[in-house]
Amino acid sequence: MKRITPNTLIEEVIEGYPQTLAVFNGLKMACPGCHISSFHTVTDSAREYGLRADELLQALQDAVSSDDV
Repeated sequence: MKRITPNTLIEEVIEGYPQTLAVFNGLKMACPGCHISSFHTVTDSAREYGLRADELLQALQDAVSSDDV
């Protein structure tokens, strides 16, 4: 899968990088299993939860890169 960007759909993030589930769960986000995850981007989800999109994106990228070590 390509790099996670602000415009990546949440469904693509979760399917491509299951290790990101810990990020969503840790932030108490209901994104995993949500029926609109195939329509919402990282930016959309951050906005819905009152989070900064850049911080959510960084947390997701960190989760992915920590598995590469």
